[in-house]
Amino acid sequence: MSASSLEDEDFDPSFTPFSPTLLDQDRGTRARREFYAAVWGELRDKGYAGLNVSGVVNRAGASRGRFYHHFKNLEEALLKAYRHHSDLSFRRAQEAAENGLPVEEALVTELLETLPTSPGRYLADIELMLVSMRNERIHKLFMDDFELRLQQASDLVQLGVERGELTDERSARSVAEQLFTGAYGIYLLYFARRNSGELVAQLQSHLRSVFASVRAPIK
Repeated sequence: MSASSLEDEDFDPSFTPFSPTLLDQDRGTRARREFYAAVWGELRDKGYAGLNVSGVVNRAGASRGRFYHHFKNLEEALLKAYRHHSDLSFRRAQEAAENGLPVEEALVTELLETLPTSPGRYLADIELMLVSMRNERIHKLFMDDFELRLQQASDLVQLGVERGELTDERSARSVAEQLFTGAYGIYLLYFARRNSGELVAQLQSHLRSVFASVRAPIK
């Protein structure tokens, strides 16, 4: 599979996925998103070893023909599903910050909001991260996506600096790197212990401590 096959309208930075009107205009886009949800659900519940096209189409309530109309194979569907879910998460944080929510709250809220009720989202994320260690194409996607998310987080931190919410004592990039590297370490710890309450507490403590180091004093 070529890298270019991952670049389609689903990941166009100008596309806004939150409007039902826009989604209704493109049934193909809606169908792909249904498959993305099915792929992610199968990965969460069965792990990478148990992931197969039959399970995905059954969960999506679709046919195999419909699946292959949108994807060349299961790996392509998996890679696109990961990119889609990752992209949606950061878009929510970006939109919240652009609408006036402090940058710290936008990022912390997005990273924490689904954990108490949906820790499986992170199980799927970690499962794929572990798979990436032995699959070159998935590893490349993870590295490319990690770089993209670091840049997006850096841009949000810089927005906080420009607003006077955060200091510029450290570069926005170094703050973003500390946020992400610490968070992934905590995710891996949770993967071993399967304790969502512990994960929420540790992740929140980590995120707040990073922001505390750059939070601007209240005037």
